[in-house]
Amino acid sequence: MNLFENIQLAFSGLKAGKMRAFLTMLGIIIGIGSVIAIVAMGSSLQASFATTMAEMGMNNIEVGLQPSGNSTTYWMSDSDLISMEMIEEMQARFSDRVAAVSINNTIGNGQMKDGRKYANTGIRGVTDGYKIAENRTITAGRFITSRDVQGIKNVAVISDFAAQKLFGSQDPLGQEVKVYQDTKIHTFTVVGVYEHNMSGFRGMAATSQDDISTDIYIPLTTSYYIEGWFPTGYSWFSVVAKAGVDAKVLADDISAYFNRFYDNNLNWRVYAYAMEMYLEQMNTMLGGVALFIGAVAAISLIVGGIGVMNIMLVSVTERTREIGTRKALGARNSAIRMQFIVEAIIICLIGGILGILVGIALGAVGSSVVIQTMGEGMLQNAFAIPVTAIVVAVVFSMVIGVFFGFYPANKAAKLDPIDALRYE
Repeated sequence: MNLFENIQLAFSGLKAGKMRAFLTMLGIIIGIGSVIAIVAMGSSLQASFATTMAEMGMNNIEVGLQPSGNSTTYWMSDSDLISMEMIEEMQARFSDRVAAVSINNTIGNGQMKDGRKYANTGIRGVTDGYKIAENRTITAGRFITSRDVQGIKNVAVISDFAAQKLFGSQDPLGQEVKVYQDTKIHTFTVVGVYEHNMSGFRGMAATSQDDISTDIYIPLTTSYYIEGWFPTGYSWFSVVAKAGVDAKVLADDISAYFNRFYDNNLNWRVYAYAMEMYLEQMNTMLGGVALFIGAVAAISLIVGGIGVMNIMLVSVTERTREIGTRKALGARNSAIRMQFIVEAIIICLIGGILGILVGIALGAVGSSVVIQTMGEGMLQNAFAIPVTAIVVAVVFSMVIGVFFGFYPANKAAKLDPIDALRYE
């Protein structure tokens, strides 16, 4: 009996006992479906985080103060802060590798109003480097400049969303915008409009278009003036590495450079952390979680394989007389063995294919649930079909069929033809 005839015989057996065959496949379907769904969701999350972080700036380096190993206090004095002179010296020292330095200060939320028209906003003081660090696209006018910062000017850059809500088809450049914050009213002249995207958390949390909040950018010094104080230094800021520069190496060099000033400081040290390192840690964490959950889900594959072995043993018992007849007519042990192995492979292969379909469906649904939970802006790549996982699933299905089908097949092949013919 050739392979094609064995396949036909296997399908005939499955057709004769559809419900039993389906229940046998169920463990395989659940196992493979679960693994593929988990891998698909994990891959989608990794791709989405990578895209989101790329938009935030993969070349960004976060620089800040953290307690040293010998720290006896968590209070930070003015002398502990990183001064602007130190930052400017660092920028000059690494001018061949540093594209920009960004310092920002959030002073709360408010509403931009023009009569009955309004737009929710977060008020953020920034330097000129913020545009590069946060990858902001200017659609009209310009961004905040160093001259705006030095002059403590009352100028602002608003989002295209806010510009549309407040000014409609009118040109927003040169217009005055009033920002109402608690009992205070701040007035700024619009000098630029930036393109708003939904990757910001305020945008994601909005329940309607009217609730969406976008940032208004003002000069850093103006934000301090509004708050009524000017810092002597900074505990945190961002550095943007130039294209082609290894951000992780630059982060180490910046950290070493600043820590020269903290040799005698027992409480604080400067750290510099590249965004690329955050992404690597996130991928490692997500990969570990997906691997663990996938391993738990894969246990059902073993259960499914045992189910296949059990049903094949039942099949051998039910077809004992058939086996005896075939052996009496000259069928070799290898032919009998192959017949039952092929049948086990077919069961697992069909179960694997159904499991793949279930896994893709569950992965798509799971990704949709995550999107609704976290917000569409956070997940740039909603769902990705894991081709590698599918190929592995198909191969694994066939391996399960061979592994768990071999014992029943071998038992069938070793039946004595006379005893088999006498079996009732």
